[in-house]
Amino acid sequence: MRVHLEVDTIAEAALAAGGSEAGGPEDHGFMYSRSFFDLDGHGRQVMWMDPSSTSDSSSTG
Repeated sequence: MRVHLEVDTIAEAALAAGGSEAGGPEDHGFMYSRSFFDLDGHGRQVMWMDPSSTSDSSSTG
C-alpha cells in the first residue's frame, strides 16, 4: 500500500540518520504507524489514518 511506503520511507530515513526504532510497525487497517527515537532521545511517531474511517461527518472548510 502506498501510504505504508510513505510512512516507512520517513521512518527508515530517521533510522539511517542515527535514530533508533521504538517498536515495530503498527497496522490497524485504517491506520498505520512507525515510531522511533531521534538523536536526542525524543520519541517520534509517523502515521497515516484513513480519513473515511472517522465517524465525524462535519466539514471544516
